[in-house]
Amino acid sequence: MKTRNFILTALLTAFWLPAVLADTPALINYQGRLTAADGTPQSGDKAFTLNIWNSATGGTSLYQEDIGQVTLDDNGIYSFQFGANSENLATALQNNSEHWIELSVDNDVLSPRQRILAVPFALNAQKAEIAARAEKVGDENGNVNIEGTANVTGASTFSGSVMIANNAAIQQNLDVT
Repeated sequence: MKTRNFILTALLTAFWLPAVLADTPALINYQGRLTAADGTPQSGDKAFTLNIWNSATGGTSLYQEDIGQVTLDDNGIYSFQFGANSENLATALQNNSEHWIELSVDNDVLSPRQRILAVPFALNAQKAEIAARAEKVGDENGNVNIEGTANVTGASTFSGSVMIANNAAIQQNLDVT
């Protein structure tokens, strides 16, 4: 029995670990319910197109994707993924403060547009990006390594050991105590 558990644990780890270490997924899930004007649910296959705009009405289209045929269930529920062109989508989402999804179903534009808001994963990713940049500046002991050019303007105080490898150019007074 212990051998089976070990093998099962090893197999689960082998499949689970790469998924944890994988990149952030590029596709975004979208789900909705489509009804007729009288509220009755639509069903069957419908052709969907997605547009992302920079405002709730009017504005500029920032991204467009032909989703293709999507099957609606008997209650009008549908779901699909978008972001096939992840580079263009990322660019569209970075350059504006507001983003609104507009769907077209069988060439009919649905209204109103739905606003795209942040999700917890995205908020955490922003903090992780800042932390990654800070990690490049100094380690947990306060040691700072600068590769490339460092320009220091104004008064600077250095305590402890200071090591300059290669060249140092000093354009003002240098007081060494």
